[in-house]
Amino acid sequence: MRVAARLTGVSPERMRAWEARHGAIRPSRTPGGSRRYSLADLDRLRLLREAIEAGYRIGELAPLDLDGLRACVPASAPGVDARFGPILTAFERLDSRTARRLLLEQLAELGTLAFARECVLGMSEEIGQRWERGELSVATEHLATNLFRSMLTEALAEEQPIALGPRIVFATPGGERHDLGVLAAALVARDADAVPIFLGADVPEDELVRSVRDARADVLALGFVMSSPEEMEAQVRRLRRAIPESIAIWLGGAAAQHCPPVRGVDRVVELEQLTAFVLEAAGAQGALKDRGSLETPTAEEPG
Repeated sequence: MRVAARLTGVSPERMRAWEARHGAIRPSRTPGGSRRYSLADLDRLRLLREAIEAGYRIGELAPLDLDGLRACVPASAPGVDARFGPILTAFERLDSRTARRLLLEQLAELGTLAFARECVLGMSEEIGQRWERGELSVATEHLATNLFRSMLTEALAEEQPIALGPRIVFATPGGERHDLGVLAAALVARDADAVPIFLGADVPEDELVRSVRDARADVLALGFVMSSPEEMEAQVRRLRRAIPESIAIWLGGAAAQHCPPVRGVDRVVELEQLTAFVLEAAGAQGALKDRGSLETPTAEEPG
């Protein structure tokens, strides 16, 4: 449940209440009686939270299916989400202290996955587009990017409970200098009980191969933003040949969806998919038994 809470921004106490009093969420159970949250359950929890923030009551929402819940959540308008307007204002004023405080509040409210997807990556994309249009200064763009990176790095470096999930090396390969998305992905994977090893940007191929070996990694996760399909395919094929087949290779980032298929290589198109990939890798190594599920120890979740 602690993992589900971090990923959705819904507290364990509220999840229990929604389940016991309203039947709004019905996680399956392991043979030992522990709660097990599927990806659909996580999506439902997130939508319930967003609909309640929009003014609905849990009693109204409990009977609805996912499509019904989505209809209750206000569609995001183009540009920066209204929730993040004060953060953008702080960036424009070069007020890093206020921006950091507001970002920490959003992290606590949203949970890791929504914070990474909606706040950090969403704002980063919008700020980059405004900078390209000449609406924001270079200083504002640099301040925002550096603050996003420092906060994600600090969160990733926090002491982690004993993790049973896969060991995943995160990096961008040689020529790719944009690593914010990979850093966000590493944090999301950490909150799904993986063990992330974040190497940063522009890592040469031979160093990637060596790092995977030295870290005894189960997965190599690569971010691509600027590479052409031809460059990606050539690079990924070389890495696939150099790395044992037992070690998975995942591709993510804005450019990854354009990479031609390579045998033994998977594409993670959306950040939400990363949790499913982590759980599948964990199941393969025996840390979790079923794909697409999250378990809570029975001692923490009696009954």
